[in-house]
Amino acid sequence: MGTETWPENSSESVLISIVNEHQGLKLTELVMHATVAISKLGYREPDLVKVLNGLISEAKLLEIEYVLPDMDYRIKSFILPAGTKVKPLE
Repeated sequence: MGTETWPENSSESVLISIVNEHQGLKLTELVMHATVAISKLGYREPDLVKVLNGLISEAKLLEIEYVLPDMDYRIKSFILPAGTKVKPLE
């Protein structure tokens, strides 16, 4: 890993690009893809969760939290591109 931290505003672009490219993905997969992309360029990644939370609060990305049956102790997240329309079906 490099010694310089990747600029936060560049991290936003990387995260948004990855989500758009995959048309949504699990939070853990997103962080993994972003970490690999940034480290390949020789940088040390910033706090990606902090950057991601900012993007979600600014509605630049959409987060869906869900709990699987028999796993109510664990909240999972799926990240989607901004503007995605979600309709829960029961």
